[in-house]
Amino acid sequence: MKIAIFTDVFIPQINGIVTATLTLAKALAKKGHQIIIFCPDYPKKYKEFQYKNVKVYRLGSLPALFYEDFRFVSPVSRKIQTIIKIEAPDIIHFQTPMP
Repeated sequence: MKIAIFTDVFIPQINGIVTATLTLAKALAKKGHQIIIFCPDYPKKYKEFQYKNVKVYRLGSLPALFYEDFRFVSPVSRKIQTIIKIEAPDIIHFQTPMP
């Protein structure tokens, strides 16, 4: 199955949401599913997450003032629509409430 996961935080952040997202993506990928992660891009340099059967799409984002390093991604995006059409996921999972 192809599974899209939307999250409002991801690497380089390290917190419970990121850990849960990584654990979920790796476990599903190990079972042979194709995982597509949609997450914010960050201005700082970082090593991109790579794992077999997992693709990460970074989306343009803006800083939030209430939480350090938290980024807002617009839920309405032509890029998201294009990727969804190309990838054609079977399931879309929202890992966090913000997307």
